[in-house]
Amino acid sequence: MKRHRRDLILIVVLALSGGCSVITPSHHQTEDYTPVVAAATGGDLAAIQEAVQKDPTLITYKEWDNATLLHDAVGHNQLDVAKYLLDKGADVNAVTTDGLTPLHMAAQNGNIEMTKLLLQRGAKINALDAKGWTPLDRAQKWGHKDEVDFLRQHGGQVGTAGR
Repeated sequence: MKRHRRDLILIVVLALSGGCSVITPSHHQTEDYTPVVAAATGGDLAAIQEAVQKDPTLITYKEWDNATLLHDAVGHNQLDVAKYLLDKGADVNAVTTDGLTPLHMAAQNGNIEMTKLLLQRGAKINALDAKGWTPLDRAQKWGHKDEVDFLRQHGGQVGTAGR
């Protein structure tokens, strides 16, 4: 019973406070962009193409943590969506509030094909996140030996946290 009351209170607070803009103001209507984010994470290339055609600013759209649609696609291993977004001008070195670039995410996932794509498009191989980790550090931490080897072969180094 207490859990249900707590959940109801939370719903009411969120509804009265404006939804996702409880702490920081949102400049986007969440309901307008949630389907696009879902399409990027789910690999729905046709939906992404249609949405970007209707609203080209989606290429630079940022979520509450400054993640872009490219972050979403890379984080969920959606190679075709990532290629499309990059072809349309997505920033390959965009950073989240935690300093994560799409390459950090590809390395953490151990996705060598995605890593190749991002490096071909100009990703900074030794970018540091907020913890001082490089993509190589993330690949090591998540146990992706092949990804670690690949990154090292292409100039990847440990970050300031790994020294």
